[in-house]
Amino acid sequence: MSLLDITTIRTLDYVRKACRERIALRFPREKLSERTPPKVRSELLDVLFKLEELEIVEAVEDNKDALIVERDLQDVNRLDAKIPVDVVNGLHVFAGRIDLLL
Repeated sequence: MSLLDITTIRTLDYVRKACRERIALRFPREKLSERTPPKVRSELLDVLFKLEELEIVEAVEDNKDALIVERDLQDVNRLDAKIPVDVVNGLHVFAGRIDLLL
C-alpha cells in the first residue's frame, strides 16, 4: 500500500495519543478486574466520537462493534485493545465541469 502523503499515518498517531492520554487520565491507578475492560472500552468510544466531531475519524458508530478491549492472556497486568479507525480522507483531487448555457 502506498500513501499519497503522510497525513494518514500522522492521523493514526494522533488517535493513538488521544486514546493513551484518556486512559492514563481516567485510570491512573486502576485495578484490573472484570469491570475494567468495559469501562476502558466506553472511554475509548468517547474519544473516537469526539474525534469524529472534529472530522479526524469517521464511521465510529458503524465500527464500534469491532472495538475490542480484553485482558491479555499472558500478562495478568495488561489490557489489550483493538481500535478500528476510519481516517477522514484528505481532499487531494478536485474535478469540475463547466457547462456553457445558451
